[in-house]
Amino acid sequence: MSEIIKTLVFVVAASLLVTAATFTWLRTQPVEVLGFEKVGEEFFPEFDDGNKAVALEVTAYDEETDGLQEFSVEYDNGAWRIPSHHGYPAEAAERLARTATSLIGLTRESIIARRNNKHAEYGVMAPAADDADPETAGQRITLKDADGAVLADYIIGKPAGQAAADNPGLVREIGQKDDYFFVRVPDEKETYKAKIQIDLSTRFADWINPDLLKVDTADINRVEIDNYELEERKVQVSATEVRPSVVKKIIDRQLLIRDKDEAWLLDGLIPETEELKTDQVDQILDLLDSMKIVGVRPKLKLGGQPLVKSDLSINRELAQKNPQLFQQGVYQLQQDLESKGFTIGAAEGDAESAALLGSRGELRAATNQGVLYTLYFGRTVSGDTREIEIGATVDPDNPQTQADETTSPTTADAATTAAAVNEKNAADNKSRYVAIRVDFDKSALGPPPIAPTEPKPPKKPAGYDAWKAADGKTANAGSGDQDTPPAVDSDSKDEKEKSTDEPGVENDQTPQAPADILKANEQKFQDYDKALLEYEQIQIQYLTDVEMYESQKSGYDRRAKIGQEIVAELNERFAEWFYVVPADSLATLKLTRSDLVSVKETPPPRLNAPLSPGDLGNQGGQLPVAPNLNAQPSVEADKEADKEADKEADKEADK
Repeated sequence: MSEIIKTLVFVVAASLLVTAATFTWLRTQPVEVLGFEKVGEEFFPEFDDGNKAVALEVTAYDEETDGLQEFSVEYDNGAWRIPSHHGYPAEAAERLARTATSLIGLTRESIIARRNNKHAEYGVMAPAADDADPETAGQRITLKDADGAVLADYIIGKPAGQAAADNPGLVREIGQKDDYFFVRVPDEKETYKAKIQIDLSTRFADWINPDLLKVDTADINRVEIDNYELEERKVQVSATEVRPSVVKKIIDRQLLIRDKDEAWLLDGLIPETEELKTDQVDQILDLLDSMKIVGVRPKLKLGGQPLVKSDLSINRELAQKNPQLFQQGVYQLQQDLESKGFTIGAAEGDAESAALLGSRGELRAATNQGVLYTLYFGRTVSGDTREIEIGATVDPDNPQTQADETTSPTTADAATTAAAVNEKNAADNKSRYVAIRVDFDKSALGPPPIAPTEPKPPKKPAGYDAWKAADGKTANAGSGDQDTPPAVDSDSKDEKEKSTDEPGVENDQTPQAPADILKANEQKFQDYDKALLEYEQIQIQYLTDVEMYESQKSGYDRRAKIGQEIVAELNERFAEWFYVVPADSLATLKLTRSDLVSVKETPPPRLNAPLSPGDLGNQGGQLPVAPNLNAQPSVEADKEADKEADKEADKEADK
């Protein structure tokens, strides 16, 4: 072998050795694993101020409906609203700030998985994914600022402790608590473990004030229950036109009033034989106090304005703008109302009136602040939680889309209308529609305080001052042995300063008051003195009464002002909405007289009381023979007994 060939062999061998060494070195070097470089960092480091969040979106897989559930809260036109629930006001909007704050500074504590195929295992699949289910889908939470930019976006999966317990292959760290969750950013594949203490709720009731009426039972002083049925009647609207209309026919009406001693009275109660079931009254009051909102429905709108105003009357101002569109809106309104168990009809005795009527009656409750609630009860609502809360997805500004999922076919015929709203619904339905109006009722404040009448001073008789100047000494005034009262100087300073129109003074002045005249009028002067003393005492009482009246008037006016403010506030709250309440509300409030009244037990007859014909039993109409234990001997019998006793006493005396 030539030297050149040997050299080439050595070069090739050296190259192979270098290549092998390089390959071996590369194989032995640590590999950089993607995802680990972010461990210890915040998910969204630029999100550092919870007040920047003006919108919250929560998406989750709903096991009850086996579908996607969306919930959102946002700041819109100066108010917090819930777009996912027809834009209902978020009356607990401070919860958003707490939720946003709890998501600031979330840190990627450790990486759990780096591939998509692990998302289902840790429950961090996107809830909107086609293959998501309650076990695999996470809860997606998105926070946005006023410009719509995303501040933070998380998919929160299973609690880390739960997943570790379910999968023995996972190592659970010592001291780890269940506030550790598996978390993923939607655009990332990696799943991390993070410590989360979030104040989040997607329950509608947690974002609103569920107290429907905002009333205190102690303030309610009158309750009136109207149980009625709806029936078709023909109404003569002109000489040639007869129009069908729905009229309410009162079946049962009960009026409960709280008196000044806080006792409840039922109008028409017969106290000798009946008594009020106070426990039933307490149940009514408790329910009015605790009635909760479980769902809302927007009132039909036309051009952005409700067709039904806060007082539940038709908004006829809209008719002036576009009569044809208004007529279409009214027809759609009637259909919408029927779907909820309401209708526009007339009161009994006033067939031409137009008012909202409820298929299950009405209840009115007044408070001592003059707030009068009127509740109209409609039909029941069935379905899952979402259907009860919001019904079908509707466009509040498009009347065509506002038929509820429970809408049943209707016609304009009044008979069909009455039948539809009188439909008896299944007893197992969970909730019921209610419409509410609020008015200020001054009579509910009670009688206004009456100003006391200022007493008038007694009229001073003529000559009284001269008599008084003589210290009332007019006895024997004409005798020379007595002091003669001084003459009355009509030109004196005091008399000149007196007004001739001074009340209570007889303007009968004379130049001189002879003593005999003063003596003749002495009784009149003494009576005036007595009347003047009584007047002074009455005047003192009057001033006290004025002070008390002013205090009572101030309290009365204050209650009236508070009542008017409450009415304005509640009308603003109720103006655009029908509500859904628990169905058992109606069972407690739809009470008849027999529900409220019990018959007093008849006391047992007194011994020897006269028997009625019904008490004679089988005696054949004859009174039973029985000893009269309380019978007293007659007067004649007493006299005979006394005579016998006297004879015996005489015999003994003779002996």
